Amino acid sequence: MEKVITVKVEVKTGYLESVLASASRGTDYWAEGAGELAYESVVHGLLYGGKSVKITDTEDDDKKHTLTLAKIEKGLAIMAKDEPSEFAEILSEDGDMYTGDILLQCALLGEVRYS
Repeated sequence: MEKVITVKVEVKTGYLESVLASASRGTDYWAEGAGELAYESVVHGLLYGGKSVKITDTEDDDKKHTLTLAKIEKGLAIMAKDEPSEFAEILSEDGDMYTGDILLQCALLGEVRYS
């Protein structure tokens, strides 16, 4: 049986602001409301002020989701496990709107459903 080693990594919130802002452009094909993430004050409130953002999954019968810091943290953990290449882009601070899209899907849907 193979042993699993768990490691803890730190993700800078300053860079997360950039990735989330880029997600506002990369998710328009499935996530209505993600455009709010283009506003620095919204993302700042989300990461530092306990705010939330309402996002509608237009591909899943307009199912409503609420993005919070806790969901972003869970989404990062899902990315690290299931989408390691995209998670590495966050760690190296080399992500783009596709990386932001993957993060939002992991945070809100628990997996990557759309590409």
